Amino acid sequence: MKRRDAVKTIPLSIAGIMGLPGIIASYPEKPLGLQYTSKVRDLLKKIKSTQSEEMLEASYRIANTIKNNRKCYFNWDLGHSNPYDVWPDRPGNTDIIEFGIPDDVQKGDLLLCNSYQPNLEELHTKGAFLIGGPRPWGGDNIGTELLMPEYQKMKIKPIADLWIELYATSYGAIINVPGEIAPMGPVSGVVGMMTFWMIISDAARLLAADGIKFNVYGDEPDLGRSAVNVDINSPLGDIYYDIAVSQQKAIDLQFDTVNSIASMAVHSVLTGGRVYLYSRYSDNLCAEGTVRRGGLGLTFGVSGSPDNLILMDDSLQSGKADLNFQPTDRDTVIMGIGKPDDPDDLASLDIFKKVGAGTAAIGPETRDSEIPSGRTVSKETDMYIGDMMDTYGVFALPGIKKKIAPTSGLINNQIFWAVCCQIAEQIIERTGNTPGIYLSGALKGGMEKLNEVKRIYRERGY
Repeated sequence: MKRRDAVKTIPLSIAGIMGLPGIIASYPEKPLGLQYTSKVRDLLKKIKSTQSEEMLEASYRIANTIKNNRKCYFNWDLGHSNPYDVWPDRPGNTDIIEFGIPDDVQKGDLLLCNSYQPNLEELHTKGAFLIGGPRPWGGDNIGTELLMPEYQKMKIKPIADLWIELYATSYGAIINVPGEIAPMGPVSGVVGMMTFWMIISDAARLLAADGIKFNVYGDEPDLGRSAVNVDINSPLGDIYYDIAVSQQKAIDLQFDTVNSIASMAVHSVLTGGRVYLYSRYSDNLCAEGTVRRGGLGLTFGVSGSPDNLILMDDSLQSGKADLNFQPTDRDTVIMGIGKPDDPDDLASLDIFKKVGAGTAAIGPETRDSEIPSGRTVSKETDMYIGDMMDTYGVFALPGIKKKIAPTSGLINNQIFWAVCCQIAEQIIERTGNTPGIYLSGALKGGMEKLNEVKRIYRERGY
């Protein structure tokens, strides 16, 4: 889409988002994908340097709530779908804090929430301790005046007992793309996962230090006493940050693979095929890349069991789209995996390969640093990136049977958005056109932009 055409479709108020200082990245000497990973590191560093004390306080509050036999709940933005990184039996996740905030919250319970819901003030009044933060879809962010009035009212900060500043903006993406009004590259997911796991790491450490047991999900074999790899008396949040940032930097070192996956996807798009985003659970990569602010209009989420793979239902097209997944040899399927050898992932991969679709995988290839001897997704896809991460968590605590705090969700997210940035760059280079990029539906003019992206996709395929 040419810039002069894009400007015609967007109210002038949206153009104002481009003028907010220091928010949208511009590294013209770098490919878009490297611009994205660099800017994410800048943002994460800012959050760590200014909010570490608040996050550690949140950890203490969570641990003390559990010690007092009360419950902890969260609705924290971990991606386009809030439970992105806490899927069923997710290795490294714990039962310390439960996803979703029910109506029967009691006095003494704790809520970790940056996703507004109407009953928050009532629950807080009942005596729940509220830890809050901003997100793009709400009234506490930078550029709130650009949101539609009903979203400007969605404020958590005025009632929060503890506030963690995440520097969220009203549009939630950080990269300028030539010829496009909407910025690209969402960051609420990576920010949410980094802060969430930093907080949970120290809450778990504090509980383990007092001999309080909790469950860790996943199929990791139980650890022995010799597996403990932390100083129980020292904070873990900053260590988690260092590990995750180190792994995120490794994406830059494998940028040729990022670019190659993008090239395969662009070939599909320009030859009449589609780009599908597969994950076993719909809340993972499937949702992350489907009608996402700062995301491409040319990607389609796919999830489910191998015998019932379906396209993600776009609520804007309910009843109008055929959700049966029917891949062809013109398509590319990018698989987001959480384990190297999940049987459903492997069976779905067989389906993709049987029709001749191009395949790429993002995710861990190891279990406890070892590549499984049998079939794995990474061994059988056309392209693979993800050897910097592992299936399991990173911290082994005394008295706890499995390691906590995984990094694979965060790193999958970062690889995926780097690939998307390169898809956009390559389409611009090859066609002179800019692919459609979604703007948040909460922004003034956002839905008009979203529908325009869909219309252009129907006309030209990107």
